[in-house]
Amino acid sequence: MKYDASNATGDAGEYYFGYWVSHKLQWPCRLLDVDLGIDAQVEALDSDGETTGNFIAVQIKAQTEESIQPMSLSRKHFEYWQSIRTPVLIVVLLFPSKKLFFHYVDPLREYLSSDGHASGSLTESDFQRLSTASKVELRKLAYRHASNRLRQRLRPIDWECRRIRNMLDEDRPGYNPNSDAALDEIETINELERKLIELRLSASSLRKKTGNDCGYSASVGKFKKAYDDLSECLSGDMDWKEQTHAVRTFCERSFAHLSLD
Repeated sequence: MKYDASNATGDAGEYYFGYWVSHKLQWPCRLLDVDLGIDAQVEALDSDGETTGNFIAVQIKAQTEESIQPMSLSRKHFEYWQSIRTPVLIVVLLFPSKKLFFHYVDPLREYLSSDGHASGSLTESDFQRLSTASKVELRKLAYRHASNRLRQRLRPIDWECRRIRNMLDEDRPGYNPNSDAALDEIETINELERKLIELRLSASSLRKKTGNDCGYSASVGKFKKAYDDLSECLSGDMDWKEQTHAVRTFCERSFAHLSLD
């Protein structure tokens, strides 16, 4: 097999990128042997240089031009990038200037057309310069998937809280505060509390590292409102308000342990 100029340029681009990340960003960079659409894996360290376990996947495009040339995205690569739980960057390295540029593959952007072809080329305007000043943005990108996962896990909690409050809305047609359904929601609240406890550590870690708790505190606020509405209903002047010790205990709960402060 002939090792032509194109192969040499591609290999040089990967090796230079690995060197640049290790030397300039001082982050670990691992070049991958098998080309499945990802050439390198970079771990974003925190501001103290500590490992975070958050990675960025990188496809490297080396070009022997003075400016970035248009490029298309194949369906197989894009579908692979969408399937992994790691943010993906396309990095362009220009030779001989050794200037680096990057583009974040946004999962919300429509890159592909319905017929399976790229909907358009990435052009120079899609890229931004990669430099040591990019550290902050790259670190946020590394946390983005963790942030999205947390938001996805909080969403069903928000839905359940909304459902409970709607059920207890006095203005709702068919409102019946004596319904056994209200009693059944005690276990729902208990389960939502358990889920929030599970997510608290992730939310606390993300807030410390990115300044954003990804909606966790807002979800706790919605949870407390749903609890307050249910507690008010259960402790009201109803025939069964003294029915069980569990009901009385439920109405005296505190949720300070859910706070991030």
